[in-house]
Amino acid sequence: MYHIFNDELRALSTVSVAEVGQLLLSLELGQYSSALAAARVSGADLEVACDEDLDELNVTSVHRRRLLAQVVEWRTHGVPKRL
Repeated sequence: MYHIFNDELRALSTVSVAEVGQLLLSLELGQYSSALAAARVSGADLEVACDEDLDELNVTSVHRRRLLAQVVEWRTHGVPKRL
């Protein structure tokens, strides 16, 4: 988890496809970066993604739970302005 101040945050919906890969790396889920990039998943897409969506991208069940829990956190508090 990032330790930053609120003025250093932005909405998840502003995250680009490339930046999604960086977020995945920060969660030690970088093995899914290429699959999400190929599907053109942006931050806006992550905001509305569900378990089934990530399953279709071959994300394992335990990793889906971790990613979806973090998405809730990012939706609530934001993501770093600089990734």
